[in-house]
Amino acid sequence: RQGYAVAAPALLEAARARFPSYRTFNRVAHEARIAVLPFRQIDSVGGNFFLGDGIVDELSTRLGGINGIALAGRTSVAAVIDKGRTLTQMASELGVTHLIEGEVRRDEQAIDVHMALISGQTGTEVWSDSLSGSLANFFESRKVIGANVIAALCRALGLTVSPAPSRKMTHNREAYALYLQGRAMVQRIGGDEVYAKAIEFFEQALTTDPEFAECWTALANAHIMRAAITPSLTRVEQSAEAAHCAERAIALDPGQGHAFSILGIHEWTRFNPARGLEMAFEAYARDPNDADVCSRLGSCLLYLGKAREALPYVEAAVDRDPVYARNYAMLASAWLSLGDYDKAEAAGQRMTDLGSPAMWLALAQMAAGD
Repeated sequence: RQGYAVAAPALLEAARARFPSYRTFNRVAHEARIAVLPFRQIDSVGGNFFLGDGIVDELSTRLGGINGIALAGRTSVAAVIDKGRTLTQMASELGVTHLIEGEVRRDEQAIDVHMALISGQTGTEVWSDSLSGSLANFFESRKVIGANVIAALCRALGLTVSPAPSRKMTHNREAYALYLQGRAMVQRIGGDEVYAKAIEFFEQALTTDPEFAECWTALANAHIMRAAITPSLTRVEQSAEAAHCAERAIALDPGQGHAFSILGIHEWTRFNPARGLEMAFEAYARDPNDADVCSRLGSCLLYLGKAREALPYVEAAVDRDPVYARNYAMLASAWLSLGDYDKAEAAGQRMTDLGSPAMWLALAQMAAGD
């Protein structure tokens, strides 16, 4: 660690030389801050049915790529939903200006989808739309959500939409359903058996469609989370498997920013901080709106002892995922390193309030002399 700190200035300068537009963090003033809530499903047919999750996934991915919109992280949204808050209370806790909620109904004849944009301040409906059709029609025309629904949402928000880059998704319904199930498992942040089940879902999806790039990234993330969070004697092997999956994702779709951040984590396990930092900047260059990408670039800089440079990226991760305790651990670490014990204590207290162990709060209090 001491060696990394000594080499950190040169490593940071070398990485930034490759990405000159990211020499300094440029905080964007977002015109709208949105949380996409899970859609309620009412199904009279039975069997596996994940269209609501699929629409939320599509909306979240497309909205997250639009300039002028900051999207609340899925982890924070899931945590707030479980607390039984009102819409205005959820908006306040997530720090958003608007919420999107919806409902999916399926019977033997058709599928009906209703979605609405809600003011976070008043809880009133700003915009709504309804779609009807067969499951096959919905699955094969996700681009309708990208073109018509997103355009209408942006008009309601007073934003001008530029075309989003194409997204390499699967055309296989079964693979998509398995992918959604696996991602839901990872978001629980549970024990080893939860990650093992998520990995099983992702691997089944990729057996069905081996060119499903986002699923390769999700599988890489599940491996890296399992290595980082659960007790293990094979972390290096798990990290290598995550890197292999991330490389497959990037080969299929070079726009997979999150996959680059996972490659960066793997480089740290190989004691190669220069390459790790480079991969973290590469990820941010491709996907600066992703909370995990911001978080992992911030943590990479923290590990190098560059707390001041790390702080904006850590704050951006907190901003996008404000109910995710891990982000506050990094925030507390950054403020401790910079000697601001009051802010470190506030971050540690927030982490504790969210149900995580109070180690960072204790460290901040101790550093402050208490």
